Amino acid sequence: MSALIQTYMNKVHAVSDDLESFLHVLNWCALKYLPHSRTGKMGLGSYFFNINDKTLPRRPPERSKIESTYDEEGPEEKFTAVQEGWRVVKGLPKDHPFDMLLDELTTLCKSHYDTIDFGKPVVQSLKVTAQPE
Repeated sequence: MSALIQTYMNKVHAVSDDLESFLHVLNWCALKYLPHSRTGKMGLGSYFFNINDKTLPRRPPERSKIESTYDEEGPEEKFTAVQEGWRVVKGLPKDHPFDMLLDELTTLCKSHYDTIDFGKPVVQSLKVTAQPE
């Protein structure tokens, strides 16, 4: 699930959310099945949990302008990683196709986040409007 949808529960689902979700699935696959900088080290499970599963009590309305139906919000680490363009999986073999794919997807998702004005109310800044045909 995209970090935007986890963080802003009233965000209208868009294709960009599916693309970001694909990035998170590929990160998970790379962490689980490919050699990387955390391979064989203690703490991989905690890292995995902090990026994908850890939840926090929902914040007051500055994050969400519509009344919450959930008591928790998604991982802050995931949101920050996408917003800052940080690679979740580091140390994959040089020129490995997965390394290149994750690099491109991370850059693309960060570019999308760069277009969002997080200072505006969430309903206005993240709502997708229909384009005339």
